[in-house]
Amino acid sequence: MARVNITQQLINDVGSAIQLMSRTEIAETFPKMSSEVTVNATELATRLIWGKHRELFNLMPREWVKETKQLRIVVRDDVNYTELPKESQPKMPVTLIALTDVYARPNSDTDYSHGGYIAKVALPLSNLVTTRSQESCPAGVNEIIEYCNQQKEVRDIQARWDAIKSQVTTFLQKCSSLNEAVKMYPNIRLYVPKSPYLLNLDKAAVPRKQALKEKAAVLLDTEALTAAAIGAKLSGVEL
Repeated sequence: MARVNITQQLINDVGSAIQLMSRTEIAETFPKMSSEVTVNATELATRLIWGKHRELFNLMPREWVKETKQLRIVVRDDVNYTELPKESQPKMPVTLIALTDVYARPNSDTDYSHGGYIAKVALPLSNLVTTRSQESCPAGVNEIIEYCNQQKEVRDIQARWDAIKSQVTTFLQKCSSLNEAVKMYPNIRLYVPKSPYLLNLDKAAVPRKQALKEKAAVLLDTEALTAAAIGAKLSGVEL
C-alpha cells in the first residue's frame, strides 16, 4: 500500500469537497432562491425611501430628486437572531427591481449602474414583519420575508457542514497518514477526492484492529458523518 501523507493540500482539498457538499444541498433545497424581488414593489420602495417625509416629495422640484429603477435593501435579521447584539445580527441584501415612478431622497445614498440610479436603505427584519400584519401591506414584503427566512435556513445548513469540516479536518490532522485514517474510519473516503489521494491507496484498505475503530469513534461522530456524505453523494456530488 502506498503511503499517502496528510499534507496541507490534502486538508484543503477535503475542505473544498465539503464546501461543495454544502453548496449542493443549498442549491437542491432552494432551487429558485433569489435576492431580487420582481413583483411591482413601487409602493413599498416609496415607503422605505421617504418614510414619514413622503408628503414632502410632492413639494420638491423634480431636479432635486433622482428617479431610481432599483432599491437595494440591507435587512438586519433581528427576528431569527434575537440573542445576538445588533451589530452581530446577519445582514441580507435584497433588491427591488423594475421600479417605476420611484425617486430617491435628495442627498441620499445612491449608486449609478446600467443606465439608472439604485437607491439604498437599511432596516431590521422586524419592521417588515410588523408591516406584513397591517391591512395595507404593500407588495414585496412577503417576498422579502420569505427570502430572509430562506437565508436563515441556508446559514443553518452552512453551519452544519462547517461543523463537519472541522470534525473531519481535526481527525485527519491527528492521523499520521491517510492510510491510518482509512484504517480507523473507512468511510472517510467519502470526503477525500479520488484523484490523486484514493488512487494511491490499496483498494483493500480496511480496519485491521478493533482498537483503531474504537479510537475513531472517540474522535468522530462516524454515523452522522457517513449519513451526511451519503446524502451529498445521492445529490450528485462527485469528488
